Amino acid sequence: MGPTLLREDPLYRGVRQALLKAALPPDATLVLAWSGGQDSTVLLDLLMHLAPELSYGLVAAHIDHGMRPTSVRDAAFCRALARERGIALEVIHLTPGELSGQAAARQARYAALADLASQHRAAALLTAHHGDDLLESALMNLLRGSGLDGLASLRADALIPHRGATGRLLRPLLFAESADLSDYARRHGLTWVEDPTNAEDTYLRNRLRQRVTPALREIAGDLKPARRTLHNLEMERDAARHAADQLYQRARRPTLTPDARAFDAHTLLEAPRATATRMLLTLEPAWDAATLERILALLPRAFTTTPARHCVRGHLVWASHGRLSIEPCAERGAQDLLRRRAPLLRLPTTERGQVEWLGTRLRWSTLAARQVAPDCPQRPWRHLITEADWSQGLVLRAPRQGDRLEAQRPEGTTWHRDARTIFQSHHLGTDVRWAWPCLAHADDRLIWICGLAAEPFPRPHSPNARWVEVIVEPATALSAILQWQRK
Repeated sequence: MGPTLLREDPLYRGVRQALLKAALPPDATLVLAWSGGQDSTVLLDLLMHLAPELSYGLVAAHIDHGMRPTSVRDAAFCRALARERGIALEVIHLTPGELSGQAAARQARYAALADLASQHRAAALLTAHHGDDLLESALMNLLRGSGLDGLASLRADALIPHRGATGRLLRPLLFAESADLSDYARRHGLTWVEDPTNAEDTYLRNRLRQRVTPALREIAGDLKPARRTLHNLEMERDAARHAADQLYQRARRPTLTPDARAFDAHTLLEAPRATATRMLLTLEPAWDAATLERILALLPRAFTTTPARHCVRGHLVWASHGRLSIEPCAERGAQDLLRRRAPLLRLPTTERGQVEWLGTRLRWSTLAARQVAPDCPQRPWRHLITEADWSQGLVLRAPRQGDRLEAQRPEGTTWHRDARTIFQSHHLGTDVRWAWPCLAHADDRLIWICGLAAEPFPRPHSPNARWVEVIVEPATALSAILQWQRK
């Protein structure tokens, strides 16, 4: 077939349009996954004409995973055809012992292809999935109880994460049917290898291909409307992902540790459940339906007097004080998180100095009585301590069970307030308290919960008494959390 007639071919026009729509950079290199079978050989033939026309480089990649008796034959066929037609070919050998089943083989195959694409600095990896594959994948996932992601799992233009980077995966034949590819191969005299496992009924995909798809075509006559439905579902899925991303941004709250995530529970409860579920899946795609239900069931507990927590699939989930916090854990039952303790830091009794504690900076200086009025209003992150108390030695630590602030009122009665009550009044849960800075006497009596509350009544002093002014510069996370919780 001459160049003019080829350009009129529907497959040629369709693949060309798909490549132009992808808006690849000039002089881009394409890596084609080539099994040697009919579909990928047809796409290879098309690309051999299109790549020079569009100024693309082309590399064919054949994966020999050794799982079939014919794998050596398939690799030899690809090498021979590549030599005959001047095709740049890379053959990648995988170890069969490392693969167990179709899913593992598929993951290993895509990982190897992504590695090769990265080595060639390819703009995209291409596969020969066609419209029948699209329909079969949707039917398989429908039978497995999948949602939108499964029903619209094959995209014409997709991203594949690999080794901390993201590659591009193009499927330029999704517009065509298997019969279209067979017709092209016949008209162009192409040769290919047959995969004998395609004739078996061991796998669900084969049974659908051999029995269900032909029956649907016989009933409906044309399956293009069904593929249009899948395309519509793909757009619905994109809209659902966008809604989940927006919910993530609206609901997200600051956390103490970089690998933790916290969300406003009220915002999640108000959102459609499907959107909240999809948002959680962005944190951990491996969570199953039961795990997601357990997490969402915790949301109402965030507004009760008793905080709740659950361990789910390698994560500790807290619901308290209007927040849902999710943090990865390394030990069973999240014991590594539940046992963590902030260090105790003994403060020097010098007249001036500063220390660092979990990202929080505490600095102090001694002032004469004339420099500060003892009854001056105290800012949340500033406190005055008598020099006599300071000289006895103080410690900076996290709050402890049973902590409470105590002070003598001017009339002689005792004032006290539980630290737990103070944290609750500021809507700060257990997931935050473990790293909150507190100032205490050496005998463990609490003086100040930094930024929240302190002894309110200054002790009697002489006109010549000296004071130590303590100023805390809270860690960025603490300040952000307190700001959000006050809202």
